[in-house]
Order: sequence, then C-alpha cells, then structure tokens
Amino acid sequence: MASVIGHLEQSSQDSLRVIQDYLYAVMPMVQGVQRVAVGPMESLSFTQDMAGVKHPWHFLAQNMSDGTLRALGVLVALFQKT
Repeated sequence: MASVIGHLEQSSQDSLRVIQDYLYAVMPMVQGVQRVAVGPMESLSFTQDMAGVKHPWHFLAQNMSDGTLRALGVLVALFQKT
C-alpha cells in the first residue's frame, strides 16, 4: 500500500486528498497519510491529532490499529484509477 500511496502523491494529489478526507471521516483523529522510506523499504506515516498536544504526532503503519489500516486499504481500492 505504501507504493500505491507514493504513486498517488506523485500522480494524483486529488485522489489522495479524497482518500484522506474519507479516512478522516472514519477516523477523525487521523489527519493524513504519506509514504516514507524506512531504510531500503517503505512504509506509511500517519499524522494524528493527540489530545492536549499542540502539534500532531506521526506514527508508522506498524503502530496504527488494524481497523485504520483496513479502512485505508478499502479507500485506496475504491479510489484507484485503472
């Protein structure tokens, strides 16, 4: 999924924005998602609001709930262009 998000960052910012908007509707604390390099591999970084904190925190995909990752997977599948 990280490579698909990376492709959307490069080629279709509008589609990525729609995905992020729907993800926010499902998970209101999640402000965004982006592809990040982790050594020779890639992962996803989620920006999330935290109560009592001025600036949002960043979490790698491994630290996000299964439900958030599944919701993102469904949204990416729904809005992919063929």
